[in-house]
Amino acid sequence: MTGDPDFLRKSMTGLELPWNPVEQRRFALLLRSASLLNRVLPPVVRAFPFNILLRDVERLMRSGRALV
Repeated sequence: MTGDPDFLRKSMTGLELPWNPVEQRRFALLLRSASLLNRVLPPVVRAFPFNILLRDVERLMRSGRALV
């Protein structure tokens, strides 16, 4: 039952994180807002910063320089 939120909370008892219905609603609103924002952003912005890092790696490979 790893998809059960109560199972997750019980397995994290050592952290003693407070969680109540108000915080649950706030968290759900945050996730819905992030989901909506992700749908309306252009793909190039959604891919940031991965696209910038990928270009840098490609540039380094073309020049023959070390990646690390």
